[in-house]
Amino acid sequence: MKAILCRVTVPRYLFSQTLGRLSDRFLLGLAGPLALQEMPLPPLLTPRYVRVRTTLTGICGSDVGLLRGRESYSLDPFFTFPSVLGHEAVGVVAETGAEASRFRPGDRVALSPYLGCLDRGTAPPCRVCAEGRSSSCEKQFEGPLAPGLVGMNRDLPGTWAEYFAVPETLLEPIPESVPDEEAVLCDPLVCALHGLLRAAPRPGETVLVIGAGTIGLCLIAGIRAMAFPARVLVQSRYAFQSELATKLGADEILPSGAAGLRRLAEITSARVLKPRLGPPVLEGGVDVAYDCVGSPASLDQALRVVRTGGRVMMIGAIGPAGGADLAPLWFREITLLGAYGGGTEEIQGERLSTLRLALKLMGQKKLNLRPLLTHQFPLSRFQEALRIALHHPRHQSVKVALKPAQG
Repeated sequence: MKAILCRVTVPRYLFSQTLGRLSDRFLLGLAGPLALQEMPLPPLLTPRYVRVRTTLTGICGSDVGLLRGRESYSLDPFFTFPSVLGHEAVGVVAETGAEASRFRPGDRVALSPYLGCLDRGTAPPCRVCAEGRSSSCEKQFEGPLAPGLVGMNRDLPGTWAEYFAVPETLLEPIPESVPDEEAVLCDPLVCALHGLLRAAPRPGETVLVIGAGTIGLCLIAGIRAMAFPARVLVQSRYAFQSELATKLGADEILPSGAAGLRRLAEITSARVLKPRLGPPVLEGGVDVAYDCVGSPASLDQALRVVRTGGRVMMIGAIGPAGGADLAPLWFREITLLGAYGGGTEEIQGERLSTLRLALKLMGQKKLNLRPLLTHQFPLSRFQEALRIALHHPRHQSVKVALKPAQG
């Protein structure tokens, strides 16, 4: 089968940190970490594995961050290479192991790439998995599989390939009413919903979504789909993102810079304070700020605009935050939270996986994420796809996906 293999080494990392900043050809060329090549079909490692023919697979912000060398050093032990990249995927079941009972060949499925104790074959489950937070499993270094999620795991090749094989516990059936072009957004929606439910807005609260990329837009859609009675403000950098945010249910798009801060203060009846040195800070502010960018500047902004006793939720692949002023965190007793992947959620007395919740909302037509899939390419054009993902403002791209069946 054709697949895109990623080799991450210290020399290649240093290369991406230096020459890769000068031109994409250094990141995506022969000296870069990626190569399209022929590989054997991924094996069914146990009788409970399922092999899936990949229909669509997304390019995640974490994939882009890995290419650019912007991942956190502290996360390095949790991901293992070489590996076929890709962890956002929908596909069709091609083959099932002898003990796999949930699916049959021909079933359409979506992937949750986060491996917990059940998926790794480690028993008894760790404390975190027993609580339903399997994406943060504490037994990643035990059992037969290497550490890492699907696509960043040397033992489980990812989805930038014609086929992938995973434990059946990582898959969920896609409702007939949900097209592949929307279902491929499941993983970013899962991340957004998990973060949303860990810092859910209370009735009448005002929240700020910082960043209107894929995660931020999925978060706005999730707030509306789950009918949280909150006022949703959005800070976006580009007009095409603002337009999508408005269509998905944002109440107001804030202007950039000082004008945006003044408008935020006006909405929340806060006061703008100007230190002798450094950017302004609010006295008062929003109840919850969701950082969907993951940069030192976005975290710094979130902490400066949240009211005393408010919450800041960091969603997605956030790297080193050097340069963020953390003083508001203790001075105003702000709660700083993080969210990674999905888990088990409790909604009105029902316990279900975040992936199942995402597909349920899609199937009930409580949201429509299809407009977020802006570009699709065959595997053979992966370099072009990555250029568009790397330079999303220029190309007005949100989610870029690969179609392995097209070669």
